[in-house]
Formats: sequence, structure tokens, C-alpha cells
Amino acid sequence: NLNLLVEKVREINAMFGMGFDVDGDRLGVATPSLDDTKNRLRGDDISCIIVKKVIEQAQAAGVEKPVIVVNVLCSDRLKKAIEYYGGRAVESAVGFNKVKEAMVENDAVMGVEISSHIMFRENFNADDAFFAVIKLLGVLRDESYQYEKRGESIPHDLVGKMLDKLDKKLGIERDYHTGEWRTEMVSNQAR
Repeated sequence: NLNLLVEKVREINAMFGMGFDVDGDRLGVATPSLDDTKNRLRGDDISCIIVKKVIEQAQAAGVEKPVIVVNVLCSDRLKKAIEYYGGRAVESAVGFNKVKEAMVENDAVMGVEISSHIMFRENFNADDAFFAVIKLLGVLRDESYQYEKRGESIPHDLVGKMLDKLDKKLGIERDYHTGEWRTEMVSNQAR
């Protein structure tokens, strides 16, 4: 579905596109970028964009060093971004239920799984793609306002530009991650 979304974003010349899985708990984001590493965003890419706002909101509410749980497959970019913005990254095992458990154990404000389950304490730790979209759109709106205030035009690939800017701040040349992989299940008995 993300491949089709990337094609549609390019076809209609959109700044980005969003898609949800069938039960609405995972968010996919596609950009017009020609760079394959930036045209289909994973959960940790999306979270890199919104994590600053989440940390700022938690700090404004009195949480000195907000905890964000990331599963072990998430990129170093996300972990570095969390630390850069004043939070603390805590790793958990793979599986959204493992991330949720770690959120409760660590009193975390956010949880991220590379498969795009993104959870927020303010939403009862639910993995809710629609809630994540609201966060993402708020950050993109704020970033757009900054361009307008400077009298600059908003980049067509705003999401990709934001990731590039973050990489420069963090001193990252290229974001590496293990990604996800699936093996074919032959039978229940073999499993």
C-alpha cells in the first residue's frame, strides 16, 4: 500500500500522503522524494519528526526528561533525536505489546515501533494512527509557519527536508536500520 501511495503522491504532485492499515493502528507516510530511503517513512522516521513536540509538551507539563520507548529495530536517528531534544530513549523488545509494557514500566510519554505503531500516554498508550496523524500535521503546520515567517516558500518535500535538517543537527550522514522482514509461514505446526 505504501508503494501505491508513493505513486499517487507523485502523480498528483502532493507534498505527502498518509495511509492506515486495516484497523487504523499503524500510520504510513509517503513523500514525493526520489530517494528510496525517504519516500516511504517507517514508524521511527515519522516519530523523528514529531518527537521534539512530544518532548516539549511533556517538559511543559513538568516531566524533566521524558521517556520514549523504542523497539530494538528502530534507527539510531530516532534514539539520537530523543536525546538531542532532551528526552531519554528506552529500548524494548519487538512487538507493540512489548512497547506498551515498557511504556508503563518506564512511565513513558510515547512509544514507537518501526512497523508504525506509535503510542502516546495522553491517548492511554493506544496505538492509534489517527492520533499520530494529528501530531504529525501539527508539526508540519508549525514548520510551514516558520518558512512563511522567513518569507520563504514551503518546500514541496517538506517531510524529507525536515529529516535532512535533523540529520545535519545530529551529524548523521545516512540513516541505517535493520528494517522488518517476514518469513513465510509454512504451517501452524511448523510455527
